[in-house]
Parts: sequence; structure tokens; C-alpha cells
Amino acid sequence: MTSSADHSPASRQGSWSSKGFWISIARIVLLEVALLIALAGAAIVYIDWSSKAAFAEFLAATKVPSPGSPVQAVKSRATCDRST
Repeated sequence: MTSSADHSPASRQGSWSSKGFWISIARIVLLEVALLIALAGAAIVYIDWSSKAAFAEFLAATKVPSPGSPVQAVKSRATCDRST
């Protein structure tokens, strides 16, 4: 027969105490939140960098030549004389 002392919280001390368990859970949650913040920061930095690069490429592609720079003439095609 078991006594009431066998069912007390003090007798169920295994490798984890109640306080140690919750401290471990809190550490894991804090680590996950820190990792999430770091990943979000990295994503924001990457998006900012790529948008600046894309904007610079857009500006370079739409740049109008200055009046002093030589402009190449468009080659015209010779008309085709077809005798029908």
C-alpha cells in the first residue's frame, strides 16, 4: 500500500523540477524570439539593398544622353525594288 507521502510533489522530483522546467521553456522562447528578430532584420536589410540596386539599374537604363555626347544614327534599310 502506498502512503500519501508518495503522491506529494516533493516525492516526484525527477531530473526536472517545476522551476527548472519553466526556466528552460523561457530560455527557448527567448532564443526563438531573438532568432526571429535577427532573421527579420536580415530580410529587411536584403530587401533594402536589392531595391536600391534595382533603382540604380533603372536610373542607368533610363538616363538621357547629354547634349554633348555623340548619338548614333539609326541605320536605315534600303528599299527593296521588286518587279512584279
